[in-house]
Order: sequence, then structure tokens, then C-alpha cells
Amino acid sequence: DSTQLNATGADSYAWTPPNDLSNDVIFNPWASPPSTIQYNLVGIDTNGCINQDSIVISVNPLPTLSTGINPTICEGDSVQINAFGGSVYNWITTDSISDTTVSNPTVWPTSTTTYFVLVSDVNTCADTTSVTVNVNPKPIVDAGLDQDICFGDSTSLNGSGNASSFSWNNSILDGVIFQVGSTQEYILTGTDLNGCISSDSVIINSLALPNIDAGNNQSICIGDSLQLNASGGSNYIWTPNTFITDNTIANPIVAPNVNTQYFVLGTDTSGCKN
Repeated sequence: DSTQLNATGADSYAWTPPNDLSNDVIFNPWASPPSTIQYNLVGIDTNGCINQDSIVISVNPLPTLSTGINPTICEGDSVQINAFGGSVYNWITTDSISDTTVSNPTVWPTSTTTYFVLVSDVNTCADTTSVTVNVNPKPIVDAGLDQDICFGDSTSLNGSGNASSFSWNNSILDGVIFQVGSTQEYILTGTDLNGCISSDSVIINSLALPNIDAGNNQSICIGDSLQLNASGGSNYIWTPNTFITDNTIANPIVAPNVNTQYFVLGTDTSGCKN
């Protein structure tokens, strides 16, 4: 820092020592000594009379600052950073910081960021220091697309991404077929080599089976025919495919010559069968 001296009472002046003075022969030079020093002043008036005085400039040292280690976090996490050595703190970097006026704020940068802080001591002397927070990105984790599964059917889940390890909740194993009993969300968690964790989810919808009705049992005479009438689906397959006009419609005509039990397999618009 520097300070301006200001002499009065004479017409010409000479400051000694001249070290760290902007001008040693004017009444108001700027002084910027690196340590405490006494400046002596000789003043002469227009009559040639001489007198002298002195002034001591006390130089307080800058605060001795230190910080904790430069931490490393995962994207989305937070960490507490610290500065030491002063009494007043003013963090110059204001991005993603809880409080810019404390020595130990919490920060949550989305990318590697250096936080600078201006620290003042009880003498109002100030200096700056910094802490760098290294941010590792989260791994990419993809659980796949949502699925629609008919009740009682089976499927498998296959996760992907750049994580080094993956795990599913609900005791599901990646790529292993399992039976779906109800609609449920399945969460895939991936961890990379830095210990950073990310997750994604997929929903498997368990679709209700169609309520297929083949109609009531019927009796006919040999040589007669009757019309069957299935309901509850959108497509049908009748078996056996004998003595029947069309086994792929809801209401075919049948004319069996022996007692025959007809079964119908119905499929709804979601592809579920019953």
C-alpha cells in the first residue's frame, strides 16, 4: 500500500531517506515503504531559516492466508471450502456459493471452478487466496425405454452407459428374464471409476388380460348349425378348426356331427391374449 505525506510550515522541503518516496523535495510525496520506517524532514523558509521534523510510517504485514485442500466432487454434489488467516472474508467468486461473507461456505459448482477470496485482518490489511473445486461429471446411465407387458408375461432389462458398474433395484439382474406381476418402476444405478453415481428409470406397465367370453354351451340336432359369439377381444382364434365357417372371427357358424368343445383365444388391442 501507499500513503501520502503532508508537510506544512516551510517553503522548501527535503525528505530523508528518499527510499520509496514519489518525490523527496515536495511537501506531499507518496510513500510506499515495505516495512516500518521513519522519514526525516528538513524545511527552509524564505529567510533561510531551517527546522526539522520526522514521521514514522508503520507498515503492518499482510495476513498470512491458507486454505484447505482443493477438493474433488461429483457433478451435483456440494462441498465446504475454507480460508484461514483473517477476520473478514469476501469471496470474489459468487457462483453456486452459500455465503460470500464467511470463511467456510458451501459450494456446488457444475464444473471445475476456482473460488477466490479477499481476506482482511484486524489492521484492515487484505490479501487474496483461492481454492479450486474439481468437478467430475456424472456417468451416463440409460435404463432403456418404458415397456408394456401383458400380465404374467416375462421381459428383461438391459442398461447401458459409460459407468463402470451397474445395478438394478428390486433384485433385477441386467439382461436376465423375469416375470412381470404388476406395473412398477425399475431404477438403474451406475457408478464410474471416480465414485460418481447417476441413475435412470424405466416403467414396465403390466397390462390386464382381456376378459374373453365364448358364450354359453349349446345343443343342436345332427345336421343343424348354430352361431358362436365370442366377446371381450378384438381378434379371435377358434379351435378345433373343424366344422366351422371361419375360425378367425368372433361369430362363426359351426355344424359339428359329434359333441365338440370349441375354445376361443382372444387378443385385445394391446396384444394381450386370454
